[in-house]
Amino acid sequence: MKRTTTALPLITVAATIIAGTAASRTLVAQPAQMKPGQYEMTSEMAMAGRAVKLPARKDVACVTADDLKDWSRNLVKTSDRVTCKLSDYKPSGNHLTFVRQCTTTSGQQTTYEGDVTFTPPDSYHAVMNFSGGAPGSPTAGSTITINARRVGDCAK
Repeated sequence: MKRTTTALPLITVAATIIAGTAASRTLVAQPAQMKPGQYEMTSEMAMAGRAVKLPARKDVACVTADDLKDWSRNLVKTSDRVTCKLSDYKPSGNHLTFVRQCTTTSGQQTTYEGDVTFTPPDSYHAVMNFSGGAPGSPTAGSTITINARRVGDCAK
């Protein structure tokens, strides 16, 4: 995945945006409706209790036909330090809601509540709300808004 990033002042904020963007990459994959290709995603994060939004972040991802078959498996991928599961998943037409719960090896839990509206065949809008995380985390209660559009075919 190719990324264009803006330096952010807090490492935890950057990690949260990356997690949200990784999850949003898979959101493109609404079966049989969205078209494979290169997607440009613009995400903005609003942190709870702060009037200023962080600068928008742009990411570009190649979404293949295989990605479109079952995107939910990407939302539950685990790493060495984090395990995630979907506790709720409700597709309805061009709309989707989900709840993703992730737990670190130290026991910290973060919940992501997603609400996605697809505009087939080549764009979507998503809102993800975060709760939990490390005590006193600046990302608790934050929201990421993502607008994505297909910009062409994937590079070969």
